[in-house]
Amino acid sequence: MPNPLLPPTSTFSFLLELLHDYTLNSYLPEKGSSTSPPLPTATTLEAAKSKIIESIEGNGIGLEATFEHLVEDLVPALGRSSLSSRYYGFVTGE
Repeated sequence: MPNPLLPPTSTFSFLLELLHDYTLNSYLPEKGSSTSPPLPTATTLEAAKSKIIESIEGNGIGLEATFEHLVEDLVPALGRSSLSSRYYGFVTGE
């Protein structure tokens, strides 16, 4: 039996591509700019934290609402440290 919550493949692919493009455009420095702040501001982090959805009822919030939540609320709070010339990519811990 097919999953009734699963969106059509074309819709999912389209939104996934939009999310990818939006994230790249907001995450990477602007063309011609040699620097981009590696970390989001405290205000941006607090705003994203306050908008995190902590509980979802039965059928969820839907694909489009999930996309909007990721793009509008969470992507702006992503760090950009890996874009820094001083980023070495070390992983520490056990």
